[in-house]
Amino acid sequence: MKKLAIRLAMILAVTLGLAVSWQVSPASATWNDPNVNVSGHIDCGGLDSAAWVWYEATNGERGWANIDDWTSVSRWTSAFGGRWLWVKVKTYRVDLHNVSSDGTTLTLKVGCNGALGGTSQWQTSFGVNRPTFGRSATRHICRDAALGCWV
Repeated sequence: MKKLAIRLAMILAVTLGLAVSWQVSPASATWNDPNVNVSGHIDCGGLDSAAWVWYEATNGERGWANIDDWTSVSRWTSAFGGRWLWVKVKTYRVDLHNVSSDGTTLTLKVGCNGALGGTSQWQTSFGVNRPTFGRSATRHICRDAALGCWV
């Protein structure tokens, strides 16, 4: 009888524990969802600003990243006798729809407008994994430049 009571108590405890864990777990747990939204800031360095961003993923997805948003940041530079400069930094967003369970490599190609005219291009690559919770991943990127980078 005592063994039966202990077994019933254990079954009840496990059942209640599972019920509590199901209630506590966020509804956005999407570790098995291949959709991942990657976003962050793109800093072209110095006074340059991003004009466009093209993305290519190892899973075959490619296209133009959304860079409609920007933010203004203050950057200290020793140039010009040492001073604070206000620089516009773009915010990018890429919506990937087929991120592998082993991860996907994302390459961003960035076109920058120079503060004194002219344009330049550069690229960077990094891994993107499916988040444990939610669908978002943040990665700030920066081109190394003489006046420094904010991100």
